[in-house]
Amino acid sequence: MGNPIYDIVYRGKVLRGGEIVEATVTINNGRITGIHGPGYQARAELLMDYSQKPGAVLLPGIIDIHVHLRGLEYSYKEDEETGTLAAAMGGVTLVADMPNTKPPLRTPSALEAKLESLRAKSYTDYAVYLGVPLDTGMLGEMMGKPGVVGLKIYPEDLERRDRVVEAAREAARRRLIVVVHPEHPGMIRETGEPGERWRTRPLAAEFEAVKLSSTLTRLGTRLHYTHVTSATTVTLARQVGATTDTCPHYLLLSSKHEEKLGCAAKVNPPLRPQKVVEGLIEALREGLIDAISSDHAPHAGWEKEEDFAQCPSGIPGVETMARLILTLVNRGVISLAQASSMMSTSPAMILGIPGVGRIEPGYRANLTLVDMNMTGRIRADELHTKAPYTPFDGFPYRGAPIATIVGGQLVMLEGILHSKPGTGEPASTCGAHGPCI
Repeated sequence: MGNPIYDIVYRGKVLRGGEIVEATVTINNGRITGIHGPGYQARAELLMDYSQKPGAVLLPGIIDIHVHLRGLEYSYKEDEETGTLAAAMGGVTLVADMPNTKPPLRTPSALEAKLESLRAKSYTDYAVYLGVPLDTGMLGEMMGKPGVVGLKIYPEDLERRDRVVEAAREAARRRLIVVVHPEHPGMIRETGEPGERWRTRPLAAEFEAVKLSSTLTRLGTRLHYTHVTSATTVTLARQVGATTDTCPHYLLLSSKHEEKLGCAAKVNPPLRPQKVVEGLIEALREGLIDAISSDHAPHAGWEKEEDFAQCPSGIPGVETMARLILTLVNRGVISLAQASSMMSTSPAMILGIPGVGRIEPGYRANLTLVDMNMTGRIRADELHTKAPYTPFDGFPYRGAPIATIVGGQLVMLEGILHSKPGTGEPASTCGAHGPCI
């Protein structure tokens, strides 16, 4: 008898266990079925032979733990289809969506509307966070839904201590992550001067927010601080046993870019002075930051054309994240193994999602193929988000995703879409839906 026919066979370089090896990866029924030597002969519906392409490396599927897909009444900014399409075209296989939608994900009806839209429209696997509800008694029902992976605490929530404590206690009981936006609400204000928001939303607001919210660990809560902008914030988080992520824009842009680009670079927390950026890069280099996220936060073009004081904060980033981080790899700032750990393995562990984030037999076949030698420039008009802007417009990159596989299905190959909406599945966490594997 001959070898079985697989759905997909990949032949070439593979990042596994922190090392790049030559291998053959076989995929069937949405799972990685085997990792064989480079000479393994296998028949497949789709053979991806990249053994002769020097820069091609197969990575565990990228997981973006902080996106705003908008949708619902904010669908004019972005929706679940365009947001996950942008993710897939950027090599991302799983996104975790934030709850500050309209209506916010603080009620069972809003949550069900969001999950239904994701089921119908998503090109990638997906997860959602809940907002802190007015009635915390609803959390038990909501946290039991497939796809719910955690709770998000915003600065304004920190002023409603009793509700936050009750919500965090329920998250701890279910072993779900609690993600905190670290800015103390009493220490931030706005300014109409581009390049100056780092003064009115100061680093001290990050530090105080960590100190205030860190008491939640006494409940047994797993805390994660997202889009941190400072090495000091990373240190404070580590001291209380919390994890952190940062974003490409905090590593590659500074307050000078906000001054130059205005609304296109307006984001919360704000871009920091170059000295702070350099400290954050050093923390990244030393392996002190657990994950990279995009904080993909798109807005309509007309919203970003308003005066600087009025235009909303947020920039799109899910499609450009991998290219920017791979550029840092090619610059020698971090290794490819570090980048993959921060974009795949560690995010899976933070979210508590088993069976993803590694290339191992039995794992879900969520995979990202990158070409470390690919060069180009990011162009806003070539992105798949509804947002027609990016502060990285014209930015030169080296290294890019060239294939995205979600659940054993080819979604993107060399810039061409090969899938339809509804490809993705809801992520299930260790805590809410059974033991980790």
